[in-house]
Amino acid sequence: MFVRSARTLGMLLREQRRRRGLTQAQLARRAGVSRQWLSGLERGREGAELGRVLRTLACAGVILKFEEPQPSPLDPTAVVEAHRSPLPE
Repeated sequence: MFVRSARTLGMLLREQRRRRGLTQAQLARRAGVSRQWLSGLERGREGAELGRVLRTLACAGVILKFEEPQPSPLDPTAVVEAHRSPLPE
């Protein structure tokens, strides 16, 4: 899943928490945060402390993976660069 907003991150966290059969109170206890804080995070509240967010995601079994975006094949810059590259032998 691509996470591009606090709301999407919150939805992902909520889904994962429910899949694991955890209540908000249980996950909050494991992560060392309040249930109200977790509720706000699941609703997409922005401005949450990154350390708490990462700890909460880890406690819910969510793994973050950063990847460089791949250029679209229709991206004119990518097309020009592809034509400049030597062909493999």
